[in-house]
Amino acid sequence: MRTVALCLALTLLVLAGCTWSDTEPGLLQRRDPSTAPPTPLPPAPTNPLLPVAGETTWTSAEGQQVTSRIAVHAVRRGAGLTVLDWSVTPLTAPDRRAGDEVPPGFDLGLDRSSAGGVNIVLVDPRSKRVYRPLSHRGRNQAYRCLCTPIWAAQTNLHLGETRLLQVAFPALPASVRFVDVVAATLPPFGHLPVTPEDHVPTATHPADLARPAEPVAPLTAPQYFQTDDGADTRRTATLRVDQVLADADSTTVRWTLRSMSGQRAFLVVPLGPPLVAVPAEDTPVLSTNAASGPTLSVGSGPALRARWTTGTYEDRRFLECLCTNLDFWAIGLRAAGGSAQLVTTYPALPRGTTRVDVVLPGTANLPNLAVSPAPDGSTRIGPPTPTSVGLWYATSRPELGWATAEWPTPVPDPAQLTDYVPSVDTITRLPR
Repeated sequence: MRTVALCLALTLLVLAGCTWSDTEPGLLQRRDPSTAPPTPLPPAPTNPLLPVAGETTWTSAEGQQVTSRIAVHAVRRGAGLTVLDWSVTPLTAPDRRAGDEVPPGFDLGLDRSSAGGVNIVLVDPRSKRVYRPLSHRGRNQAYRCLCTPIWAAQTNLHLGETRLLQVAFPALPASVRFVDVVAATLPPFGHLPVTPEDHVPTATHPADLARPAEPVAPLTAPQYFQTDDGADTRRTATLRVDQVLADADSTTVRWTLRSMSGQRAFLVVPLGPPLVAVPAEDTPVLSTNAASGPTLSVGSGPALRARWTTGTYEDRRFLECLCTNLDFWAIGLRAAGGSAQLVTTYPALPRGTTRVDVVLPGTANLPNLAVSPAPDGSTRIGPPTPTSVGLWYATSRPELGWATAEWPTPVPDPAQLTDYVPSVDTITRLPR
């Protein structure tokens, strides 16, 4: 069972492709003005009728340092399925301007090698159920989701331009009125209303998704730690607490991990404590290199540990952390100075908690950190309104998304649901 994570890593190595240039310009080569790229067209502004239930910014860690705004817009019921509408707006990248394409290799860190191919889930806080993207039955489809695939959309984005994307999930029970949207690298988007079939939520104010990212003042200084690299040397990194966000159902800590020395082995040899929790012997764990180790403490109460969820891969059961797992998307960490933004989701804090201690096991106790209320998606959008939209069909040439002017977007054709497998898991704890 311990081979699950290694098998996934090898699978990704096989599937991952590389792009090479046919020419290498010399350092002193002069650019011919006639071949200079044309001035890019200014991106279209955000459609003022587009509802925005939640948004956050995130900086990529593959070495390109692209800062993007990720937003969620609606959770819609459909015929036999549930549709999540979300978007990506690249904001800045070194040596690029508005309208330019994102750098080659840009990676949002949300790809997945199983269970739908995208690392986004819907969580029903009341039942503790976790709804994963609908996954294609065919092995030749590499577990592709019924969605606008991230791997395709990432190659076709421009700075300042918002691309609407979509993921289809299993049909939610009629009793479920609100869900949390949990993406692997981002704080959860909490308390999103589930709209009836053939309805979309309304906008309460014109959105500007291309505006500059708002700075966040970190809560702590970077905390140094060392880990074994599998040889005779030690790796040095820092972990910083940026935010602690809490709502009635969960708590999320946002971190920045920075390499202070080379981390070329981090995909093979996990960083270990205090970043990564050590599971009990023979526990099948998928998240072997995740931000699962730190704990939260309030007064004399028991320590709160990272939340986990059940899952299945190749008909084998495993546990997966509801937190960020380091993978190929974070290859910028291999060099000293590389950084990555991570998140860890915990159970809810006691009602009224405004301060919390964050414990990095064996490294540091960070006391009395301020707790901020997590945004409530239901307060950011208006009541649902009837709408009529078309259908799109997943083919060998996947849909790459839509401009905001095309809102409300079409939904998947129910005729293809027989080709996809629903997957529903449960929030649990890691045996220790």
